[in-house]
Amino acid sequence: MIDQLEEMVQDHQITLPEAKAAYEVATGLRVVLADHKDDYLKQYRNHNIKTQQKYMAAVERFINRFPDDQQVTPKSLKQWLTEMADEERLAAKTINGLKVQAQAFWTYLVEHEIVQRDPNPFAHTKLAVPKSATKEVTILPFTPAEVVAFLRAPVAQADEQLSLLITLGMYTGARIEELAMLKKTDLDLTNEVIHFRGTKTKAADREVPMHPVLIPVLSITLTDSKDEYVIPGLNIDARGERGKALGKRFGRLKTGMGFKGRDRVFHSIRKTVGTLFEQAEVLEGVAADILGHEKQTMTYGLYSGGSSLKQKRDAIQKLCYPALNVG
Repeated sequence: MIDQLEEMVQDHQITLPEAKAAYEVATGLRVVLADHKDDYLKQYRNHNIKTQQKYMAAVERFINRFPDDQQVTPKSLKQWLTEMADEERLAAKTINGLKVQAQAFWTYLVEHEIVQRDPNPFAHTKLAVPKSATKEVTILPFTPAEVVAFLRAPVAQADEQLSLLITLGMYTGARIEELAMLKKTDLDLTNEVIHFRGTKTKAADREVPMHPVLIPVLSITLTDSKDEYVIPGLNIDARGERGKALGKRFGRLKTGMGFKGRDRVFHSIRKTVGTLFEQAEVLEGVAADILGHEKQTMTYGLYSGGSSLKQKRDAIQKLCYPALNVG
């Protein structure tokens, strides 16, 4: 093997460092990290598709930057974090998430005796997200009048999918992907309840009473379209998501109406609903059960069976917006 590598170097087929790396891989002195990616990701096979895709993307990014274990050092890791902050302009939260997942992958390699590295390169005291990383944008709520303005806009009125998305969002507070993945089988018109099958946490799987405004809208949806989904005609992308394109259409709508910053997005409608609940003095636990938030207190978060359907229905009926006056 050494003779063959020397000949390849002499013939300029590979460089000397490449020949050295190939020799170390063949003799077990260097570990190709990509060879162990699939086995590592198997532990997430019971997670939802979005989570699996997120972890896969993080590990693949790490492997592309560090093809083998010999390249993973405190110095190179620090440089990697700096590149993501200064060159890619990634947010601090994003960088930290990538760092955490890379460290989890490295821990897996150590625990399975695939790499033998001591000390742990991730344990370096100066290995922190650079201060130059952009700060996470705080999402702000729209006012009820602004939400109605979106729905009245000619663009929304001409786009049935977008109009339905906004209507559902303003009367449920649900996340965009929850609304995009909502199926007709999740609607119970007899009991006037929507079953959201959460995409994020256990608390996100919940039953939300239908607002009186939604009952006729959803009744028509059930009979008009042959699509299995409440919002018809959307495609599922490679990450298993269905609402990405629709979210971009809302983005163009709000930008065209003067909301150009990253602090006002479709998620802002969810914050509008939360604000309306608070202003109507809805109990925080009831609002959390409607919005699909984890409860932070030990009593309600761990021991409570949740709000009653009546409590949630009373809260939902407090969601009031300026007169729509739309056709």
